[in-house]
Amino acid sequence: MHLLCIEVSLRDHKKMSYLLFLALGVILLLVRQLTLQHRQLHRLKSDLETLEASQTSLQQSAFTQQKLLLLISHHIRGPFHFVLRMVTLLNEKWELLEEKDRRNSLRMMHKLG
Repeated sequence: MHLLCIEVSLRDHKKMSYLLFLALGVILLLVRQLTLQHRQLHRLKSDLETLEASQTSLQQSAFTQQKLLLLISHHIRGPFHFVLRMVTLLNEKWELLEEKDRRNSLRMMHKLG
């Protein structure tokens, strides 16, 4: 009977060793998986920071472009309205103006063009 207990005990010891070996393998796989996920998370955070920096840069560029377009349109609008007023005046008062006034008006508009 004593010999049987030792044999059962030895079998139990082998089973326990096998289970410990399996548990260690599972733990190593879990550690590896966590390491990979940690690296992936780090890369994603880095990508997010890059995207946020790009977004900020694009917003600044869009703002600058909008200011530039406003400035250009303001500088174009003034001469355009002047020419438009002159054309309207010449159209409405052509017969009333002397020839030299007509020519001077046309020269002024030509210089603005």
